[in-house]
Amino acid sequence: MNRFPSHRRAFAGLTLVELLIVLFIVGLGWFTLLPRLDPTRPSTRDTPLYEINTLLAQAQDAALQTGMFQIIRLDPILGALSWNESVQRMPHPPSRCLVNGAPCPHPMSEFRVYPQGHMDRLELHFPGGERWTTVDLATRLSPEHRP
Repeated sequence: MNRFPSHRRAFAGLTLVELLIVLFIVGLGWFTLLPRLDPTRPSTRDTPLYEINTLLAQAQDAALQTGMFQIIRLDPILGALSWNESVQRMPHPPSRCLVNGAPCPHPMSEFRVYPQGHMDRLELHFPGGERWTTVDLATRLSPEHRP
């Protein structure tokens, strides 16, 4: 004798349509999550540094194309870097600024980006202990945090 009536059989598993819907929902979740996991994407905390490094990269490209150094102007009072018509603001005005080991003159200081692919030594100290310094033989700044 059969325990299940013939019209009511117990099926284990999902139908093909249900399986496709589940896969679609999981795939949609992954595609919305993946851009947030991109390691090259700047975090919101590093966005000003990312934008400043983009400005420095543009100046380096111009130096390579023209064969002449490019001058970046630093306004330590306002906390801004400018090159040609581009201006990038820092999160805060630096509490201390050094160009090639010498204190930045007020109100405006300059440093150079060279066609060889490097720039003058720059150190920016911010309130709260954060410090941005140039990467040797490169045209970018890297952050350090000192409590």
